[in-house]
Amino acid sequence: MAKASAKKCLESNTKILRRHLYAILLANALFLAVRAVWMNHSFSYWHWAGFASLVVCYYVCYKSLASSAEAEYDDEGKLIDGGTDLATVQGLSEYAFDVIYVGIFVQLGAILTDWFWLVWLIIPGFAFFKLWTLVLWPFFFAPRPEEPEEDEKKKRKRERQERRAQQPKMRTVFR
Repeated sequence: MAKASAKKCLESNTKILRRHLYAILLANALFLAVRAVWMNHSFSYWHWAGFASLVVCYYVCYKSLASSAEAEYDDEGKLIDGGTDLATVQGLSEYAFDVIYVGIFVQLGAILTDWFWLVWLIIPGFAFFKLWTLVLWPFFFAPRPEEPEEDEKKKRKRERQERRAQQPKMRTVFR
């Protein structure tokens, strides 16, 4: 039998996912109803491209959240684990929620003006910022570690080994 916390987590995840799905569907319906139907004279190819990019991002983020919150059941159908708790998001789940929120904001704002599509550039800008600060900058511009200073004993030993290495290896034996 599953613990009560796993059941609560499963219920909480279901509510959160359902709420986000309804928000996404509502934003899509409003955008298409107003921009594509009512204001169709200003609806162009670029609006379809922006709408398609939003739908793809919504799909990827929602599926990512749904798969991380997926519950685990045993062979008898009893709940083992309620999945990752989406109420306390951390890591990539937090970014998936942020992409969904920014997408809804852009989509609802783009009903009023096309300039809201520029807000959508926050997502790749932030991704580049994270890539730069966490990967590229340390890789290319991090100072090289300095070699530790040798004490006198190690220095003499190294110099003696270098002198021996420079001496000829073959000896001529005279009898």
